[in-house]
Amino acid sequence: MPLPKKKPQKAGRKKGTHNRLIIVTYQEIADWARLSVRTCQEYAYRGYFDPRDLESVLQWINTRRQAAGKQMIGIPTKPEGSDDSPS
Repeated sequence: MPLPKKKPQKAGRKKGTHNRLIIVTYQEIADWARLSVRTCQEYAYRGYFDPRDLESVLQWINTRRQAAGKQMIGIPTKPEGSDDSPS
């Protein structure tokens, strides 16, 4: 009985690889969240955020910062008195 033939792999990247524009480490996440690296890893493991998704990381951090009454990060803010309207 002949073995089934494997599909030839396409040229290029392997399945599951992604382009990375930036790399955020657990140390950076911990600094932003004011937590230890191990604590941030536990939160990621439990599904509170996806460490490979910057939007997910920022959303989790900003939720924590808002609850503590701190300024959010990664959100553009206008300086007071600036006017972006066209003249």
